[in-house]
Amino acid sequence: MHANQQLAVSRGSRRSFEADSYAVLALFDRGHRGVVRLVLPRGLLHSVRANIAPEAAERIGALLAAGRLDVCAGDVTGAAAYGDTFVVDILPRGRTLHVSERYDWIVSCA
Repeated sequence: MHANQQLAVSRGSRRSFEADSYAVLALFDRGHRGVVRLVLPRGLLHSVRANIAPEAAERIGALLAAGRLDVCAGDVTGAAAYGDTFVVDILPRGRTLHVSERYDWIVSCA
């Protein structure tokens, strides 16, 4: 992934997924045009059970389908600032090696 993207990090509980969904939608409502990566401990498992408004669920689905929202099942294991960007280490669920990616913004939904 290239920089110029935003990373949203979640605790991954059912209740927080609702808040995370609205935080992600707020980024796009404010004019964000890039891709947002949402890191959830269980991926989209809780989205099926989350009690979010149908309109919000439809918008999240449209962002996923358009490739503007990427959901990663895993945990953020570290982050460091480098100039104008951040390098974030993500440990994907079920893996033993982390992935390091560069982002322009980090939004904590925790």
